[in-house]
Amino acid sequence: MMPAAHSTRAGKEVKYLITDMLKYVLLWFVLFAVAFTNGALRELTYGKRMSEHRRHVTGTVTGVILIGITIYLIDTVWPFHGRSQALYVGLIWALMTVISESAMLLIFMKKDFKTLIGTYDVTKGQLWPFVLLFLIIFPPLIAGSGG
Repeated sequence: MMPAAHSTRAGKEVKYLITDMLKYVLLWFVLFAVAFTNGALRELTYGKRMSEHRRHVTGTVTGVILIGITIYLIDTVWPFHGRSQALYVGLIWALMTVISESAMLLIFMKKDFKTLIGTYDVTKGQLWPFVLLFLIIFPPLIAGSGG
C-alpha cells in the first residue's frame, strides 16, 4: 500500500500532466487558424496567378514556415517539458490535423475516400505527408529553445 503523501503527490502529477497536455491540445486550434489563414491568403492572392501544382507547393512551404514560427512561439510562452513531451504533443497535433482534414474533405467538401487517400500520395506531388511529419518532428527539435 502506498503512503498517503505519495499517492497524493502522484495524483497531483497526473492532474498536472493532463491539464498541461490539454493546453497543447487547445493550442492546436491556433495552428489550425494559422493554416486556414495561409490557405485563404493563397486562394485570394498569389494563388490566382499560379498553376495548381505551384500554388500547392508555395502554399505548403509558406504554411510550414508559419506553423513553424507559431510552434516556436508556443514553446517560448508555454515551454515543452522536454523532448518526449514535445514528441507526444507533435503526435497529437498531427492526429488532430488528420482528423480535421479528413472531416473537411469527406463531410464538408463531400469528396470521396479515394480523394482523401490521394492527398497523401507523394508520388503525385502531394506534400501533405511532409506537413504531418513536420508537426511531429519540429516540436522535439526546438523543445526548450524558445525561452
